[in-house]
Amino acid sequence: SSAHGECPWSSPSQAMCPHADVLIHRLMAATSEATGFDVATVGRQFGVHFVRSIANTGYHTLLTSFASSFPNLVSRLNNLHMHLSLGVPAFVPPDFRVEKVTANSMELHYRSTRPGLGPWVEGIMQGVAEVFFEGMPVNMELIRGREDGSEDHEVWKVMYP
Repeated sequence: SSAHGECPWSSPSQAMCPHADVLIHRLMAATSEATGFDVATVGRQFGVHFVRSIANTGYHTLLTSFASSFPNLVSRLNNLHMHLSLGVPAFVPPDFRVEKVTANSMELHYRSTRPGLGPWVEGIMQGVAEVFFEGMPVNMELIRGREDGSEDHEVWKVMYP
């Protein structure tokens, strides 16, 4: 128990706890220090692990029923977040928007009140491709974002086969 109440750390819903961001950032920093990997690399790995955890806790069937392609699944993440927010009232879901879809790329817009999770989002995209699309490689290029002031949210060009 903490000042914010109980948090089910044993499940993927841990990232939706009201105080999870502080703990996530501390854990990423400590992991970075312990392993020598930069925080962005650790964040990406946390995102991949998060998707694997979600898939192993029963969401695999639900998510595979969502979509027939990578861009289609990513564009439906808001539906999943809306469903999850019904059970976790303190959860403020992010917003994923997919635009400019081609046969091998898309533009991903990520809006969130949760700062500093860009690498986590990159890892989530890698995890989605790995788990739901047979290890499909994904490359992401941040083209605009909050850090450099070019946008009020993050925008990536996501490339895939």
